[in-house]
Amino acid sequence: MSNNLENAVTILIIIILGFIFRRLRLVNADTAKSLSYIVIYATLPCAIISLANGIEFDIALISVMLLAVGFNILLLTVGYFCFKNSALKVFTMINITCFNIGNFTIPFMQSIISAKAFLAICMFDMINAIFCFGGCYAIAIFVNRKTFSATPLPMLAIFKEISRSMPIYAYIISLSLSALAINLPSSILTPLSTIGRANTLLCIIVIGMLINLKISKSQISRIAKLVLIRYAVGLALCAFIYYALPYDFEIKFILMAIALAPIPSVAPIFTMKALPQMAKDSANLNTISILISIVLVTLLNTIA
Repeated sequence: MSNNLENAVTILIIIILGFIFRRLRLVNADTAKSLSYIVIYATLPCAIISLANGIEFDIALISVMLLAVGFNILLLTVGYFCFKNSALKVFTMINITCFNIGNFTIPFMQSIISAKAFLAICMFDMINAIFCFGGCYAIAIFVNRKTFSATPLPMLAIFKEISRSMPIYAYIISLSLSALAINLPSSILTPLSTIGRANTLLCIIVIGMLINLKISKSQISRIAKLVLIRYAVGLALCAFIYYALPYDFEIKFILMAIALAPIPSVAPIFTMKALPQMAKDSANLNTISILISIVLVTLLNTIA
């Protein structure tokens, strides 16, 4: 069994464990929420900094930042033209854009990607986070402002949301150290690495604990359409990445994994701000996207 396939099987086992623990009521939604705080403020930042330590900065990968802009703008544009109704336009633009990298792609790939591929992740997610933490919401409200009454999220509020994200600071530190060719001493790196190694387990088991398959019949058709749109675009992006981009295969591989990542876990929060009556739809879409992404990224691992 290849390392990639072994990693995918391990991830699936952890997800199943999380789901079983939830079903047996050994844990609940509050447990998952508490663990997610540990991930965001401890294990994920430590994993980012420790994995990026010693990476040789590659100026050519700055173009990955432009890809992050392009991918998100493409999804926003597709979302805008999917429905005629303004409320549905806003819902779609919020819920099919952005990529769950910190809590999905990184833990899924943490043990198998190279240092150079990890640098590409850092650069992509630096831009992705701007769209994720309010950018898509603000754009969705702004372009539908004539018929939509919700108040746009000011730029200051967007950057306030971003400033609360510890992984963003970890990316900034990591990219700065890489650009300056500074390696962390073992006295700092050892505790960071130890904490960071717990990231995959905690991220993935939280995903398993949060899986909820209760979807009403009235929600199925709308969610199915959005799922189809999201992953049709994701697969098209994979084809574009593989055939059109000039990167090494390992960079293409990680970019394809990002393209197939689920929607961010913050999407239901911004849906609640704009369309509180559709927040449950967003939560269910989030769950389904996680399940589909698990399958697709696992398949990607098996053929890589």
